[in-house]
Amino acid sequence: MPISPYLNGERFDPEDKRVLGVAFEMVCIALRIGDSDDGVKQAIATKIIDLAKAGERNPDTLCEQALKDIRRPLPQLQAALVSWRPLHFHNHSHVCVPQAPFA
Repeated sequence: MPISPYLNGERFDPEDKRVLGVAFEMVCIALRIGDSDDGVKQAIATKIIDLAKAGERNPDTLCEQALKDIRRPLPQLQAALVSWRPLHFHNHSHVCVPQAPFA
């Protein structure tokens, strides 16, 4: 899967484009995105491009770091998850609800 359509004007030499494309394909396969919309693919490509602009050129490392960053919960999500607490019912089932409204 080529990364070229997602470079947004960023310039890389042909070998670097090949490496970025390999990392891009590895991440797409790992996340099983298949025919996901271009927004998902653009987000993945942007992450890989940012890592490459910082100097990384190993496709395995680009893939691993991109996956790590993509899978990391956003700080807002982490805060929201911490604020959830279970409500207990008489039948001992429970459901989680937020303790405070979301911002």
